[in-house]
Amino acid sequence: NVQQCDPGVDWGQRHEASGLATYLSSYLSAACPSAEAHETGFWPFEVSHPSGARASVGATPDAIVRGAEQVWPGGLVVEVKCPFRGGQPAPHVKVLPRMMPQLQGQLLATGAATLHLVSWSPYGSTVFRVTADLDYQREMGEALALVARQATGDGEELRRLSGAVRERSVVLAKRSERVALIPPSECVSVYDGPCAVGRVSV
Repeated sequence: NVQQCDPGVDWGQRHEASGLATYLSSYLSAACPSAEAHETGFWPFEVSHPSGARASVGATPDAIVRGAEQVWPGGLVVEVKCPFRGGQPAPHVKVLPRMMPQLQGQLLATGAATLHLVSWSPYGSTVFRVTADLDYQREMGEALALVARQATGDGEELRRLSGAVRERSVVLAKRSERVALIPPSECVSVYDGPCAVGRVSV
């Protein structure tokens, strides 16, 4: 089958390895020389609501870091984003509230205390530190459990939880800290070919 490919999605998939390589060579190796980052896959976890609703969900961090407990106690995971910006790639200058459910979900799934968000472009990259927020994770999990149950009587409670998660996402995004600004000269490009912007075979 052949389907249309979103240029931004294609760009991100092609350059995820570039972002991770840049993070390893220009940040992690200096911040914690003993650390090793390992690419990882799907991490399933269970969520529940006090009413009895339950759901199985999961998260897919791009890497998990081992051997860095002395610098980042409680564990460290990595998420890479490669903003396309309509063909003018540039790294994020801050963590966006809409990213927070994904990032906190990765922290919840892995049990890690810290996440590094790497925003890569060939014209510079940024690294942000996001820390686990247990209250946020609990409310997000309760909301996901209600969504999975799809019961009509859950509407009011789901709206309350969704509102709380949105408000807390703004707070946590503002609280996130930029820990590195990597210049273009240090941005590794693993994939050197053009980004496909037309079609892709699947």
